[in-house]
Amino acid sequence: MARTLRQSRTWRLGAMAVAYVVLASVLTHLPLGHRTARLVGLIDKPLHFALYAGMVVLFLAAFGRSRRAIVVAVGIAVAMASLDEVLQSTVPSRTVDWRDWIAGVAGAVLVGAVALLLPAPRPIRTGADETAA
Repeated sequence: MARTLRQSRTWRLGAMAVAYVVLASVLTHLPLGHRTARLVGLIDKPLHFALYAGMVVLFLAAFGRSRRAIVVAVGIAVAMASLDEVLQSTVPSRTVDWRDWIAGVAGAVLVGAVALLLPAPRPIRTGADETAA
């Protein structure tokens, strides 16, 4: 029973992480009007930082905090940040900005580094775990 709940949780969080990536990809490629572009330009770098940091957080919540999971999560976020900037060159009113890429990579790497430095969470014991032992 506990294993089934964990698998269900992993699938839900994994689906959320994939949905997050898809939504981020769509939103970062919408053409912007002049006013919207000016507003986004004011908060652009923090948005990129938070977007890719959040992506790593969701992947780690879904797939655990093993060293391998951290490296894969950060790698996916860095690849997505790279792809995002390259593909934005094809969208009217969007431009490629290496500083956006740096902000996204910094967010992903910072979350990955913190995850590596923090102790691994202990599994939650339930009554079912104790009766099985």
